[in-house]
Amino acid sequence: MQVKKFEAPTLQEALDTIKRELGPEAIILQTKQNRRGFGLMSKGSVEVTAAVSDRSRKKKEVLEKRLPEQYSQSVKALPAKKTGRHLRKVFGLQNRSICAKYKRPRANQR
Repeated sequence: MQVKKFEAPTLQEALDTIKRELGPEAIILQTKQNRRGFGLMSKGSVEVTAAVSDRSRKKKEVLEKRLPEQYSQSVKALPAKKTGRHLRKVFGLQNRSICAKYKRPRANQR
């Protein structure tokens, strides 16, 4: 399991960063309001601790490697709710898991 801390001016910005870096399956472990300044403007900030399982992280890495360059930036800009639908469209899948298409057969299925 990978655990990481993120700091941003607002909670929404922190969540967007978490989804972009760890993926939509990341779990929020803790949030904390900081009174000290963030950046030059000396406004408060939010610190969020999030985690993602190794399996989810590897799945995200495999997807990013197989994703064509022209779709890479558009997928990263999408909110997590729309990412799965967009990727199914890109890979030509309907109502299936995106990674199911690329799963290796089990030892007993070879």
